[in-house]
Amino acid sequence: MVLFLAGGFLASGNNFTFLEKNNSFEKIVLLGSFDQFNVIGTTKNEFGQNYTISLRITGTSIQGFGNTINSVEYNDGNKWIQVSYQSVLTEKGKYYVMVGGKTFYFNF
Repeated sequence: MVLFLAGGFLASGNNFTFLEKNNSFEKIVLLGSFDQFNVIGTTKNEFGQNYTISLRITGTSIQGFGNTINSVEYNDGNKWIQVSYQSVLTEKGKYYVMVGGKTFYFNF
């Protein structure tokens, strides 16, 4: 659905709203409008065993506009536990979490 407004347009989707203003987009994320994505985090051990972890990301992924992460969780076998994440500054779209003394990398 596209609604035309004076000086721009408002484009809405399932989980996001964009307002175009002066040829730049302002992303408006409505409360409760995030999706959940399952991804695999992997370690980067050059020698020895590599490990993986199941991660659940709450956020938005909009092709052509990028991704937004609201929260990251991992499952300890019983429940989902929220964990902080950081972006890898040298690689766009790559992030990491630290769980159990290991660093797990994931793309989003």
